[in-house]
Amino acid sequence: MTLPVRPVAALIGALAVLAVIGAFQVNAWLTVPAVIGFSVVVHRQQRRSGGSAFLHRTERWAILAAVVIAGTVTLLASA
Repeated sequence: MTLPVRPVAALIGALAVLAVIGAFQVNAWLTVPAVIGFSVVVHRQQRRSGGSAFLHRTERWAILAAVVIAGTVTLLASA
């Protein structure tokens, strides 16, 4: 089963995952660019779509799941 995730949602998810991994590893070289990229992409999409609800519900859940999985795996790997 595949989720209907648009490329922009995949990009937002990837940047969010990189930010979480970098934050848990206390790696500023990974966290800062990921957070800046995440902020820029989200801001541009909000301006383009005219509001904050530019992601579909399944895309939001997919991003949240990716962030939770990445955080859990990173914490388990560092233990």
